[in-house]
Amino acid sequence: MVGNRDIILKEILRCNENDLSIIDDIVYDLDVILTNMISDGVEIDLNTIVKYIFEQGIENLVDIIENRLNNFGEDLEDIADHAEDEELDECLSKRLDLQEELKMLNPKEDIIYNCELSSSTIGIRCNKIADLYTKHYDLLGISDIELNIGFPIIRMNPSFKYGGLSFIPQRQFAGETEKDFLSVSANLYSDLNLGFWNKHQRSDYKFEYDYDGFYVASTSKDCDIFYCIETKKFYVPCQNELFGMKSILWSGEKNKDFPKSWQCSVCKNEEVPKGIHNFCFICGNNVKD
Repeated sequence: MVGNRDIILKEILRCNENDLSIIDDIVYDLDVILTNMISDGVEIDLNTIVKYIFEQGIENLVDIIENRLNNFGEDLEDIADHAEDEELDECLSKRLDLQEELKMLNPKEDIIYNCELSSSTIGIRCNKIADLYTKHYDLLGISDIELNIGFPIIRMNPSFKYGGLSFIPQRQFAGETEKDFLSVSANLYSDLNLGFWNKHQRSDYKFEYDYDGFYVASTSKDCDIFYCIETKKFYVPCQNELFGMKSILWSGEKNKDFPKSWQCSVCKNEEVPKGIHNFCFICGNNVKD
């Protein structure tokens, strides 16, 4: 039964009951966030709160990177004072490489987000930059920022959430057949049970799909084919709709039916089709034939 508190909050924040769990996951001081929103004269609802939370996390990451760069002079002096002669050149080279990599990071441009209540996502714009953030994940304290905002920025697990469902990036289109527009189009269909299209395409959508929003959520920014854990089907994100794939090409073979699943010996998960990954995305265990 929904309590009076949740009923009031749903109306004030213009969201559903399930969306309220977002508030419980936020560690940042909401008093400060709400004060800033009131000072800025913005209307308070849950999506706007999430936007301010995300922007606070990005600002914190900017400060961390700037502080690391500003302290490099002291770091180099410390290395020069304490490193052994035979190690000095190597230590200085590694520290200068780190400096150059941190200079490449610009969280305000690198990090993009999409505020859609419980389906909100935040992530890195492209794989190349994402690799640098992953490499320096501990150095930059990203785990603390993720804890504060209540959302993952760097996804160590390849799966991601979009529209309440879990997707795993598979690969880009391969071979002449898949790269041919007419051939690819003939292999796509509208999954009426999924119902992921934008409001301009059809008014009877089950989730209002957004092409850019899908790739914001995705752990891979250049993938063409995705697998949905819940529906056990493959999908291709297009401009106005998330289309299903009738069949998929495996290792240069002709198109054939979807392969059977592996089973994880640890958690017994059977939802990863054979030929895609050799690990279980539930527990991380290597999956065998």
